[in-house]
Amino acid sequence: MDADAHHVKPLSAGGPDSPFNMLCLCPNCHRRLHTGQFDIVFDWSSPLCLDVFDKTKYRINFREGHKLVNY
Repeated sequence: MDADAHHVKPLSAGGPDSPFNMLCLCPNCHRRLHTGQFDIVFDWSSPLCLDVFDKTKYRINFREGHKLVNY
């Protein structure tokens, strides 16, 4: 299975090219983020992925020891 790296804060917006600014996603979910079908809800205690059409929230699972950094 392929995996894509999604920059949470885009490089064009000054986001770092760092593992702490990336989510590893399947190509379909990555495309859905870029086309506006998914959005990431940031509360930093437990970031969630939101399906903007049906408002379903999906928990983002992290590898042990990996956390997003609030830039």
